[in-house]
Order: sequence, then structure tokens, then C-alpha cells
Amino acid sequence: MPVPHDIAAETELWDAFAESAFKAEAEPSFCWTQYAGHGPGPELLGDPATVLELGCGTGRALAHLAARGVEATGVDLSPVMVAKATERWAHTGARFVFSQPPAIPGAYGPQGMYKGGFAGKAMYTYRYSYPPRVWERLLVRAGFRSADARVVEAPEPGHIGTLIVRARL
Repeated sequence: MPVPHDIAAETELWDAFAESAFKAEAEPSFCWTQYAGHGPGPELLGDPATVLELGCGTGRALAHLAARGVEATGVDLSPVMVAKATERWAHTGARFVFSQPPAIPGAYGPQGMYKGGFAGKAMYTYRYSYPPRVWERLLVRAGFRSADARVVEAPEPGHIGTLIVRARL
């Protein structure tokens, strides 16, 4: 089912998130899951010369990689987050870019997502949710040589796991 995107509203949502989520005193950190200390670390990437993170948010993971000599670029929909990440992490060599993509006609698998739970201004965006095997198939069809998708279970039974997808060109 196609979902129309309101890019201005989505940018406003992620700018509001940036104001609440960015912590200037935070140190570079690399964690693939939403649970600190759980799941794979940067070893999942192997030894890359470059990385591109889509939806880089606070930039902490890119700063971690850049400090280790990886050419790291992050793209985010929020110009507020890009400005904050650039100011905080530019010294590491990481690069942050604002991108405002057009709506994707015919995108499938949309799920509505409210910012900040169910309190405050009603701001929402869409994210795309597929089972791991579908992500693999979509990425290979898009031109990646290979793709591996899996869910890392949460440390607490019954809690939300983390989808991790690796694709190679």
C-alpha cells in the first residue's frame, strides 16, 4: 500500500527528536542494538575503509569508527541533528550530511511510528518493516551482491529484538 510522505512534517519530527536525544557530553559509542552492551560491536563490519550510515542520528557510532581511521559519512533527515553532530564530532573526521528525500511511490510495508511514545504533540513518521528474508531479497534486487539479515534477540525475553542487515556491493 503506497504511503504519502510529508517530508516537512517528518523533518520537524526528527528535529524535535534531535533536541531531546542529543547529549553534547556523550562519548563516541558503537552499539548495534538499543540495549547498551548487548549484541555485536564494530567487528560486525570487518575492517572497512569507508562506511555510510543512513539515519545517523547523534553520530556517536560514526565518531567511534572515524576515530579508528575509517572514512565515515552519515546522512540524516534532521538538519538540527546534522548541525549538532557536525559541531560535536567534526574533529574525529566523521562527515554528516542533511538529506531530504522525495516520497517513495509504491513503497510497501509502512508502519506508523509516533515520536516520543504517546505524550506531547502528535508527530509521526513511517518506517518500513519486513521480515529478514524479505530485506535480503529487496537488497539483492536493488543491486547489492549479497545481503544478510537477522534479528538479534533482546537480552530480556519478550522484549523487542534488533534487526541487523549487512549488504555488500
